[in-house]
Amino acid sequence: ALACRAGNWFFVGPDNGVLSYALSAHADRRIYRLENDAFFHAPVSRTFHGRDIFAPVSAHLSSGAALDEMGPVAEEYAVIEQPDAVSDAATVRGTVTYIDRFGNAFTNITAGHVERLGGAPVAAAGPAGGIPLCACYADVARGDPLAIVNSTGCLEIAVNGGSAARKLGLAAGDPVSLTLKRA
Repeated sequence: ALACRAGNWFFVGPDNGVLSYALSAHADRRIYRLENDAFFHAPVSRTFHGRDIFAPVSAHLSSGAALDEMGPVAEEYAVIEQPDAVSDAATVRGTVTYIDRFGNAFTNITAGHVERLGGAPVAAAGPAGGIPLCACYADVARGDPLAIVNSTGCLEIAVNGGSAARKLGLAAGDPVSLTLKRA
């Protein structure tokens, strides 16, 4: 189990790679092993670490406990490799990294990638073909697909009022690209 600070955020969770994305987004990070059981709920269950370790440690950290009190520095920790999007002057190529419970497809294409295209009109293209890049979900009719830079700063493919995964047949690992629209 780990307790981490990445930027201005604390993260507490298992050392199974689940924290990889959050940790990789911040060069300023500190990672500690959760070994000080003074911060745990006793007794610690073999199967309910969320209740017995993660929640109590999170509460202590949010109440001002020092991160380094949780245990020793984690010299190594599990990482799930995420592929980086690649770009040239007119195109950014990435992949769907996650499908949320609404069927929205999160990608590894960032707001920065979209901005590097100069703010020019773009289209998101994946297995389903051209999809307009929009400022909000309501920019398209109900049931129509769209691409949007979401609140996590990544390009998301969605369907207004529906599931992009179901309607467009999208799944984690599928290719996605942004291409400058030709006039």
